Amino acid sequence: MALYGMATTEFDWGNIVYGARVEKVKNTGEAYVAFPAVGTTPAQTRLVKTSSSDTLFYPSANVNWNITPEVKGRLGVSTSTSRPDFDDLRPNFTVSDANQTVSGGNPDAKPEKQIGIDAYVEWYMNPTGYISGGIFYKDISRVLVQTSRVFNSDALDVPGLDRSNYGYTSVGNGGSGHLKGLEIAYSDTLETFAQSAHMPAFMEGFGVNASATFTSSEVSLPAVGTAPARKIPVLGTSDAVYNIQLTYEKYGLSVRLAYQYRTPWGQSVGAYRMINGVAYPVDNGDIYWDSDEEVDLSVRYQITKGIEAYFDGVNLANQGARRYGDSAQYPIEYEKFGPRFIGGVRFHF
Repeated sequence: MALYGMATTEFDWGNIVYGARVEKVKNTGEAYVAFPAVGTTPAQTRLVKTSSSDTLFYPSANVNWNITPEVKGRLGVSTSTSRPDFDDLRPNFTVSDANQTVSGGNPDAKPEKQIGIDAYVEWYMNPTGYISGGIFYKDISRVLVQTSRVFNSDALDVPGLDRSNYGYTSVGNGGSGHLKGLEIAYSDTLETFAQSAHMPAFMEGFGVNASATFTSSEVSLPAVGTAPARKIPVLGTSDAVYNIQLTYEKYGLSVRLAYQYRTPWGQSVGAYRMINGVAYPVDNGDIYWDSDEEVDLSVRYQITKGIEAYFDGVNLANQGARRYGDSAQYPIEYEKFGPRFIGGVRFHF
């Protein structure tokens, strides 16, 4: 269940938009668990049921400042969460009485929490251009990572055996970190320049959109078993991402030739162990995607008011996607899928 409310307060210099969202979340799970034999009780498989609930509160506020009619300043503070995957919430426990351990899902895992702040300045150049720049920072807590702790539940107890004090390894809330960076963007067309330079009319349709994002991030992972405490970048984030689009908009024709480049980024956290004070990966360790380039083409032509022809070319550069474990010198996958082309006609009624 969710409830959301917001309001806007106007001033001579701009406005403040603020609000909050409240969520009540309940999770129930069922899984068949193999129970080892205990004394005269034979080994058996039983259905284990669990439930948990949480109330989440997300306030936010955005200040919009009209510095001049063409220049806007924006300051925002927001809160958000990232819920665990359903696979991580299932009570699919594996029990070892010999080792006094439990592993598997964690029905009590809480969502990750993020508190972000960003500040931007935007210049809307007359008549068509746009330039913006800003900085952002996000604090991350209760990061979902592999954790080791005491089971502390009677869900697996049987007569004569208390398993609540067994060691428990599963996904849990054990890390913290941050993400910070800088973003710049530019957009404009050749229309004004072409007109002032008395260029042919068709030249007015050319334009460009470009952006670049630079980030630095860090997540602290707790020690688990033989794995040491360590720090890694936030999964899914690259140190730099560049985008540029060459555009044409005129005579009912719309063309976008887009290029994107991003530096390597993490996909998943792996296992590590300490040997002589140095952390070595177990199997592949952390998994990363290597740097990536994408070239795409989009063409639209408005034949009539209700009929549009379109053509899309995806992955035109056909650069291979490469994954590696721990460091770039240990590749584990390389794949290429070739370009893909889609075309057709759309009818609007």
